[in-house]
Amino acid sequence: MTEKKYRRRTVITFKITAPHNLRLYATVDRDEWPRVRQHKWSANKSVTKNRGWYAKTHINGKDVRLHTFIMNPPPGFKTDHKDRNGLHCTHGNMRLATAAQNSYNRGPSNGSVTGFKGVTRHKTKKKWIAKIRCNGRAKYLGSFDSPEDAALAYDESAKQLFGEFAYLNFPNGKKRKPKSR
Repeated sequence: MTEKKYRRRTVITFKITAPHNLRLYATVDRDEWPRVRQHKWSANKSVTKNRGWYAKTHINGKDVRLHTFIMNPPPGFKTDHKDRNGLHCTHGNMRLATAAQNSYNRGPSNGSVTGFKGVTRHKTKKKWIAKIRCNGRAKYLGSFDSPEDAALAYDESAKQLFGEFAYLNFPNGKKRKPKSR
């Protein structure tokens, strides 16, 4: 266990039991540590498209993930990790979200050719297509000469539609605007 300052808060980082000799650590706020340390935490690989690792324990015969233990979301809400790291369970990194809001913060799918969310290749036109899904519907954002330009178009739309929950291909932004064709 180590203690350090993180964004003006003191956090505790502790080792969790993990398979295959992996060294995995979870991080919590210092004020949560007295409750957290009462349980044995182990690594749990997400079953959803390689979404990463989470810490879990057993309480009253049920599996409980660390972020749920800390946040205790009301019915209809989930805990969303802003940085998408399921082992980073500090209050500054977690927020309550609906299932839809939680899905907005997902990165590109594992099968993505471009590595960008919302960007596909149009093979016959040799262009890059940007699309975004909202409320179960896909919205066409345009065709572009490069995957980066299509990704920028996705980012602009995601910011408008999803606000703070938007996954951005370029989280630090880019200076230039995408050129649609």
